[in-house]
Amino acid sequence: MSSDHPASVAADSSDSVVAPSHADLVSMSSFSTPRFQSLEWRLDVQRHSNSVSDMATPAAIVQIRTQTNQSGAAAAAAAPSQLVQFEMDRSTAANVLLQLEKIEAIMAGAQ
Repeated sequence: MSSDHPASVAADSSDSVVAPSHADLVSMSSFSTPRFQSLEWRLDVQRHSNSVSDMATPAAIVQIRTQTNQSGAAAAAAAPSQLVQFEMDRSTAANVLLQLEKIEAIMAGAQ
């Protein structure tokens, strides 16, 4: 069997098999997690003129820009970015904030 392959089984019991580390696997992967670049938002209020009380329903319009994660300042500056826009009602915004607070608490505890 080939000893070049990290998952190959050694024919001799004195040979050891070394699996690649997580960092090695990530660096070998062509997939790269995008990096957060910016966030913009606005609040839109839709008026329901047909209702007796003329109720208004707020919705947050959120735009998040991400950038392809590339090493080096020159490569990062030239990396393509992607814009994602979506709408959230009050309940969804509250849930997003709760999840972000959980992330922040975990990150603060990891320091």
